[in-house]
Amino acid sequence: MKQFYMDIEKLDARHKIIVVDACFSGQAGNGQSLIKYASPALLRVNNPLVADSNTVIFQSSGPDQVSNWYDEKRHGMFTYFFLKGLQGAADFNHDGTITADELIKYINDPNDGLPYYSNRLYQRPQEAHIEGDGQTVIERIEK
Repeated sequence: MKQFYMDIEKLDARHKIIVVDACFSGQAGNGQSLIKYASPALLRVNNPLVADSNTVIFQSSGPDQVSNWYDEKRHGMFTYFFLKGLQGAADFNHDGTITADELIKYINDPNDGLPYYSNRLYQRPQEAHIEGDGQTVIERIEK
């Protein structure tokens, strides 16, 4: 991940939106440790992009959480809510734009979002995280 973020940092772009649907808890989807007879790694990467005001990073789970799969949709559960939000469900103020704050609010809705379905389907917590300027426009919706 460190190399990944270093490569992204080198990109000459006005805005960088990074979306990571992966976990670093050291656990498989069934809750078992990926490394036999070892505790989870709980990988934490010192991210140089956090200080970059032109970058927004969406991460599917906390460092001590598993990023769940959504079998019915055939991809990650975070990806499901992320894409649904981009299609317009996250435009809470109906202004035709979706900001990073609106998108993370939609994804993490405790009653109908990622945390709810993670607990309902897998009985474990999962909450997406964001780093960067929450007012960054992620998507413009055609009306």
